[in-house]
Parts: sequence; structure tokens; C-alpha cells
Amino acid sequence: MKSSGYVLKPRTYRTSVMPPLALEDTSRFGNNGTFTNVTWYQIPSGLWTMSLNGATSLFEVPNHASLNPVAAFSVEMWYYPTSRIAWVSILNKYHGAGPTGWVLSWNDAADNRLYFTCYNTLGAAGWTIPLVCAFHTWHHIVAVFNGQVEMYLDSVAAGEFSAFAGTFAPAVLAPFHGGEQFGNYLAGYITPPNMYQHALSASEVYSHFQSGRRWFNV
Repeated sequence: MKSSGYVLKPRTYRTSVMPPLALEDTSRFGNNGTFTNVTWYQIPSGLWTMSLNGATSLFEVPNHASLNPVAAFSVEMWYYPTSRIAWVSILNKYHGAGPTGWVLSWNDAADNRLYFTCYNTLGAAGWTIPLVCAFHTWHHIVAVFNGQVEMYLDSVAAGEFSAFAGTFAPAVLAPFHGGEQFGNYLAGYITPPNMYQHALSASEVYSHFQSGRRWFNV
């Protein structure tokens, strides 16, 4: 059965056998993705997660109209960071011309902070107050756009640091990209990300966090 409410919902696995080395989308849009030097890693709960080596690993979903909402969207994943360079993108759908799109990044080597940035039709950005993301533990991360930029780390909300203004400009030429940007690579373990065609509410984020905790021992 195809999942409703999603534009990207990769299949999750809790099998004894390693899954196929790809993302199989269960949404009605069929936004399947590919791996480059990504492997699967099974955590103690039995759930398979993606292992990123910090040097060459990335995953990508080809561009599709369903991945380019303008009014509202949300992206969600669980992430276990192991090491990091000064700046790296966790997820993005971004194009340098303009620029357009959005970036969920881990920035500032001194304090391990997450940022969510969105660009308007004039190429100006709005971004969230950064949240500290500790190493070597699982974190639930949700980025939301609904006319303003919002982010949640383990169900804790971050407000806007730089307010979004104008109309969101989706990166219509870019793929949905994970684990790399500008030659900087992400290290650690990450669940296949979900993308929604609406803004998740604070109560929905909290519910997702609570329901997922049993798989990640947090």
C-alpha cells in the first residue's frame, strides 16, 4: 500500500538479511534513490540504518515535481553523528543559481550546531536558531517550512534566527541529496529520510520522536 501524506517515504527494514543497496520509496510518487559508497548497518533493535563513511558516501533521489513544494514541507530522519569537518550538509535540495532550495546542515566546528536554511525567490535566506547536536548518540531531526523556517532536535523546537520573507524558491533543477555538499561528506549513521507535503506540527513531531525512541535506545 502506498503511503499517503508523503512525497518521499523510503522503505524501512528489520530483516535478518541486508537490504538492497538503494532507497525504495513507498510514497505514491515512486521517488526511488541511489547509493554511492553507502552501506547498511543494523542497530541492536534490528532496524537497518545507512552508514556514511565521511569521505565518499552520499545518497540521491532524482528531481521530481513532488519534491518541490512551495507553501509547506517537512523533512525528517534519525541521525547518529560520529565525526565531522567544519561544515557539512546532512540533507539538501539546493541549487547554486539564485541560490534556490533548502539545506539542513551541521555547522561551526566549535559547538556542533544544526541549521536549517531556506531561500526565497530573490536568493535571500531565512534560517533557524542553531541547536547543539551531540556526537555518538541518536537524534531525531525534523526541518519544517510553512512560510517560516522551523527545526526540531529530539522534539525541542528552534525558532527563526533570520526571519524568512517573500516566496520560497524550490530548487527545481536539483536532486534530493544526502550526505554531501561542495565536497564535504557526512560521517555516521542515518535513517532513510522522510519528506512530507505539509508542515508537521509540534505535536506531530513529539509523537514521532516518542514512537521512534524504542528503536534507538534514547
